[in-house]
Amino acid sequence: MECFMKKILCLMIALLMLSVGFSALAEDESVWDFDTYSYSLEGYTGAQSELVVPDMIQGCTVDILGVNAFNSASELTSIVMPETLRQIEDGALGFCENLTAATLNDGLLIIGDNCFIANYALTEITIPASVCYIGSNAFSDCSSLMSVTFKGECPAFAGYAFDWLPDEAVIYVPDDQFDAYYAAFERMGMYPNLQMSGENAIPAEISVVPEQFAFDAATGTITYYEGYEVRVDVPAEIDGVPVRAIGDEAFANRNYMCYLSLPDSVETIGVSAFEGCTRLLYVDFPENLNTIGNRAFAGSYQGWSLDLPAGVETIGDEAFEYAAKLSGELELPEGLRTVGSRAFANTYWLETVYVPESLETIGENAFVESSVSYVVFEGLQLPEMADNAFADCYNLADIDLHHKATKQQMLDMQARVDALGIDCRVWRMQNPEVDYIYDGLDTYENGVMTGYTGEQTHLRPYDTYDDVTVTELGDGAFKGNTTIEYFSVPYNDAFTTIGAEAFADSTLAQIDLFDSVTTINGGAFRNCANLTELTLPESVEFVGVESLYGCTGLKTLFVLCDPTVLPEDLFDVWPEDLEIYVGDNATDEQVKYLSKIAGRPFYCPVTRMSEELPELTAMPYEPLPGEDFWFDTEFARLDNYDGYELNLVL
Repeated sequence: MECFMKKILCLMIALLMLSVGFSALAEDESVWDFDTYSYSLEGYTGAQSELVVPDMIQGCTVDILGVNAFNSASELTSIVMPETLRQIEDGALGFCENLTAATLNDGLLIIGDNCFIANYALTEITIPASVCYIGSNAFSDCSSLMSVTFKGECPAFAGYAFDWLPDEAVIYVPDDQFDAYYAAFERMGMYPNLQMSGENAIPAEISVVPEQFAFDAATGTITYYEGYEVRVDVPAEIDGVPVRAIGDEAFANRNYMCYLSLPDSVETIGVSAFEGCTRLLYVDFPENLNTIGNRAFAGSYQGWSLDLPAGVETIGDEAFEYAAKLSGELELPEGLRTVGSRAFANTYWLETVYVPESLETIGENAFVESSVSYVVFEGLQLPEMADNAFADCYNLADIDLHHKATKQQMLDMQARVDALGIDCRVWRMQNPEVDYIYDGLDTYENGVMTGYTGEQTHLRPYDTYDDVTVTELGDGAFKGNTTIEYFSVPYNDAFTTIGAEAFADSTLAQIDLFDSVTTINGGAFRNCANLTELTLPESVEFVGVESLYGCTGLKTLFVLCDPTVLPEDLFDVWPEDLEIYVGDNATDEQVKYLSKIAGRPFYCPVTRMSEELPELTAMPYEPLPGEDFWFDTEFARLDNYDGYELNLVL
């Protein structure tokens, strides 16, 4: 009985001690604001300045340091991350002005936007080999950060991850990854002091568990994903069968997933395949990807940029709708044929869109309510585009068409934009063969370029100078210039005039008058012996006398304007081998006039653009015998021919 009572007493003491322990633990854990559903540490209410974050809170592993968890914690001087941590979310440790040391754990994968921004006391940081993504401004404005050491392969960077570091800061990277890091910083527009660390990259431990993927081997399609990984590397094959497709809703609502790598074998991403993956920051798309299905990444893609491979032909309806952080430039790949309805709707930070030549269709409301301000159409032929493709894009200010697009194409696009009620101007891209004058040796006066004394050979004036639109090239602006080779007027649709003797006695060899020039004054190209081809655009209304005097090297002349505006003394001597073409809409009278002033015989008139040059049959060289002809010597008249030759040579 006594023994039994001792056992009962021991059990009661043990239970009492256990309850005291639980109370103490609860009291300790009360300083942590922890979400047991997402395994995320959301905040800290304690007073410790040197903090070690525990691996476990409330019986759960600490996987995530939540948004702004320690933001502006001025009392914090050092922090050690738990070994279980996989992700540091946006702003988690930003503006901790007294933080001098932060120890990041092996196994950390994601460092979000603004994570350590403006930590003025932080002097050094080591990035573990496991880190695969670093967000925009993650370490920006850390004014004392002198040393950054990367241990692993180059991660994906977003935005300007290390902006505003001290000039003396050194970034140490693995020796075998130097080129990759250099290229990554270059893409961010940053050129810090990058040095080799003396070690090669530590390989990242990438966990791929095939059992987490439900797989249809008959079609090569992943139909479902059962895991909860932050980084997901989809295997190239499962049980020896290549993975060719991600099925409909296969990864939908996997909110843990931040980083996704798809193997090059994948050709199709199905409907809603990744919809609702609200933490998805980066996707490594496969080279052989062909189709991105409807709503594939709707409401999920949180990346700052989108790098799609050249093989993609279809982006489905709503595929990237609400890509909330997509910013800067979106360069749609050459080879893309279809952008579906609302594909990029509600992209609130997007600025520029490049539309490839291959694109054939842009669907309804494709970019509705996006912040895009500039769109470039790279193809000469515009895609079929819904009238409301850019509806409610109130930041849209400029649309550029191909530099060889017609004026009518520009006007048609302008009409579409005007119908949307958007204050946007449609332009044509500048001639890519020439540059703006970059040496500052050009002069302007009231919108007239008056001269140039530099060495640039291929050039164009500025569209505006001192806030005044440039509309003319002044008299004698390049007269006697011995460096100029190629001149283009600016494509500002306002440049109208080439001044008298503007290029006289110069080395000009090529000129682009665009279709805004209306006036070419006298002697404009006099003695430009290097000029071989000239197109007078349809817009030209006046050409002055002697404009082409001494242009002995001119081989081809395209007259797209009314030929009757050309003076009879355009040339001093019309070159005998000069090919002259007029526009297809030129009348017979206009052709006759130009043929006349060019001295063309009736059997070899000026040719329309779509017509072939007349082919004349060469006559025999030897004259026929005189006895076959009846010739009246008194009147020098040929009266008859008695021969049988078909080709006569008198």
